Amino acid sequence: MKAVKYSLFLIVFMFLYGCSNNTSLSSTIESLGTSITPISLPENVHVERVIDGDTIEFRTGDGTLHVGRLLCINAPEYTKTRQPYGKEATLFLRNLIEDKDIEIEYDIDIIDKYDRKLIHVKFNGQSVQELLLKEGLVRVAYLYNDYKYIDKYREAEQVATNKQINIWSKEKYVDSNNGFDIEAYNGY
Repeated sequence: MKAVKYSLFLIVFMFLYGCSNNTSLSSTIESLGTSITPISLPENVHVERVIDGDTIEFRTGDGTLHVGRLLCINAPEYTKTRQPYGKEATLFLRNLIEDKDIEIEYDIDIIDKYDRKLIHVKFNGQSVQELLLKEGLVRVAYLYNDYKYIDKYREAEQVATNKQINIWSKEKYVDSNNGFDIEAYNGY
């Protein structure tokens, strides 16, 4: 309870301090020497291209082009290397959101080591991550923080694992290291 009160106090303080001194929220946070991440409001963007089952190119309202990586999931590869169900994941995502407007939301981590924006994605009010997970085309992975929708993603993944569909249809294909074991999948 003390942590919640302290967090609320900091947010109100930063807002008032920022408004009175004409400084940005991020510079106010820096000046306080804290690691609080600002809450991200949903942002509408346009998908220019689906790169693979978990990566897209999108354009923001100011016309800037970004590469976005869908948070908390991993799809089989379908760019440089080809893994089972990589094509299916890519085509599903392409058919769903390419050349369409989506809503993105940032979380605790905003950019990865490849300079991609880390995003939760919604299309027509539905979580794209959840749709991919329920279809068994991606798996929950790369959980470096306590992300906002992780419980929903795990529930969606459980739907596919229970049905043993797509990536879950071959035992040991989904490995314990956030990826996929191509050796476990013969005959694809």
